[in-house]
Amino acid sequence: MTTAFSQLIAPWKDSFILYPVLSMIMNVLLASLLSLETNDDEVLLEKGIRMMGLVSNASISIVTLTFSLTVLSVQIAAQSYSPRLLDEFLKDPVSKVVISTNLGSYSYCFTINYFLNDTAEASNVPYVAIHFLTVHIAIILVSFVNFIHFFINGFRIEKILSRAKESALRAAKALDDDVYTKEGILEIPDVPSKAFKVLADTSGYVTRFRLSNLLNQAMKMDLCIRYVHQIGDYVNRGTVLAYVWDADTVITNDKNETEEKGSPLPKKPMRDRIMEGIVIDDQEVIGKTMDERVEKRLGIFVSTGISIEEKRNSELDISLGVQQLADIAVRALSPGVNDPYTAIQCMDVLTAVLATLARADMPVFSVIDSEENVRACAPRRTFSYLLSMLDGIRVYGGADVSVCRRALRMLGDLSTILIRSGRFDRIPACLTQLTEWMNVSRKNFLKGSPELKLLEDLHDHILRDITDSPNVKVKDISKIRDLQDFETTFNDEDAQNEKNVKEQLKKISSTKK
Repeated sequence: MTTAFSQLIAPWKDSFILYPVLSMIMNVLLASLLSLETNDDEVLLEKGIRMMGLVSNASISIVTLTFSLTVLSVQIAAQSYSPRLLDEFLKDPVSKVVISTNLGSYSYCFTINYFLNDTAEASNVPYVAIHFLTVHIAIILVSFVNFIHFFINGFRIEKILSRAKESALRAAKALDDDVYTKEGILEIPDVPSKAFKVLADTSGYVTRFRLSNLLNQAMKMDLCIRYVHQIGDYVNRGTVLAYVWDADTVITNDKNETEEKGSPLPKKPMRDRIMEGIVIDDQEVIGKTMDERVEKRLGIFVSTGISIEEKRNSELDISLGVQQLADIAVRALSPGVNDPYTAIQCMDVLTAVLATLARADMPVFSVIDSEENVRACAPRRTFSYLLSMLDGIRVYGGADVSVCRRALRMLGDLSTILIRSGRFDRIPACLTQLTEWMNVSRKNFLKGSPELKLLEDLHDHILRDITDSPNVKVKDISKIRDLQDFETTFNDEDAQNEKNVKEQLKKISSTKK
């Protein structure tokens, strides 16, 4: 029952329609119920009519103001930070609660007014319903003050970054809890050369896989299915969506060749199994060849295991949260804004997000039959891909020494976390990014300059730290330097030399006098 209700409201839970409608229905029922208790207090009747007028006017005014401020906040977020933050703002429940509360109060007053008009001659006053207006007034005031507090604090950079961070971490947790990753398959099966190519019949973003819909039918037809795209990818109509092949086909040492397993019992050819196992309307395949009929059936079959929508969904898309943070950093580094410290703050949050993702297993989506054969699978985002999403920060921030320094430290922290977590296969991605940042630094800073010398020393420090992490003892104790030594390009030795020069100039000046 609960699952059915959740599926029913799923398309509406992020909209501004569901909660206001439910609030109005509940308040109409509540007002109708409380209006059953009446008395003949005419003084209370006059006060109640005035209170209902005040509450109704205030409710509509607050709804109008709340909606206007919500639209304004969405517009500012899109222009100042990232267009991909719109969904996070729209999902926030504060605006929905305020609008639902006030529309519910208006519906409550309207319902009471209906009962008053109906029973005015008998002077039957719904005193319980009128007294309950006090509760509505308190709720309206508290919700509106809370909205003002939310609106004022909602544009702080910490709050904006927190939204994007929570989006990525929620998606990571949802993926870990996903039913299709429980088997722990870390490598996706190779595709044999004789596999059928199933083309996409629609365009959009991949938002979810429903591989359980394929399992029974795939076992019945003895097929294997492998999707090409990952969650968050854009699929174009007419491009390859998935590969389907006979489960008895195995890949030999030469991956360009395949062979058939020996089967103890003879079975029908793959085409016949597909034609019998997937039934469609014959009108759809009239006049088509056998291959086209098979492709049509496979297309319908494969489409039941994947969801393709017009917009991206942050529920399972871990790359969307990372992209939101990268967008904010890149926009802060643009010439029109030129705010490197906001970019550095974004990289602080990115470090926390990527550190969590670095420790995750990230197995592929898959469903397995009782004999532990992979029947359907789909790829997942790799850690190296998530790191590559930060390339824009390097392009626009490579000329700022503070941004370069923070990027090197971020990659050094991630490398250390990977070593401690035993994820040695992901360390080369961090080392590659370190090299790319140093290449950009050598291009933007003069050779021998204090900025470049600082970054080179920090780079060497990080490499030494990565090399020594698996060992208890440090190999070269003389090379240890505190990270605070890399926080400035100002050198104490240079300062002492400058001081000596000033003293000499002072002596020369005094001698001339």
